[in-house]
Amino acid sequence: AWLFCQQEELRRLGIRPSRLAGLFAFGAPLDLAAMPWSPPLFLLAGRRDSERFRKANPVTHLKYPDDRPVLLFHGTKDGLVPYRVAVSFFEKLKPLNPNAQLITLRGQTHIQTAGWSHGNEEVRMRLLEWLEKKVAKV
Repeated sequence: AWLFCQQEELRRLGIRPSRLAGLFAFGAPLDLAAMPWSPPLFLLAGRRDSERFRKANPVTHLKYPDDRPVLLFHGTKDGLVPYRVAVSFFEKLKPLNPNAQLITLRGQTHIQTAGWSHGNEEVRMRLLEWLEKKVAKV
């Protein structure tokens, strides 16, 4: 997700942003500022008021209109990455991207959301349908 949002960095690396046809994420920490403090977050991003934190935060890099499809899944009972993190990211993304979608998984935890490949049939089917409709066209 971080690289998907980093259009300037992609160009610096010689990669056209359009090469990343879309993004799907499950319970991802997409807005670090909306995350509660934790040692892993501190080790990853540093102090909240630091440049390192700003650069590590995917939401910081939402700057340009972008119509590549985005599908976010997040459970309302996620104890690792709170649901509000997905909502915060989505609220900043949606004005820039009409093809962004947030699917709320009511009552699901982080593990249940991430279990799409081996147990969560509803999520797996929604992802496969989205891939066929949105990304296969690219």
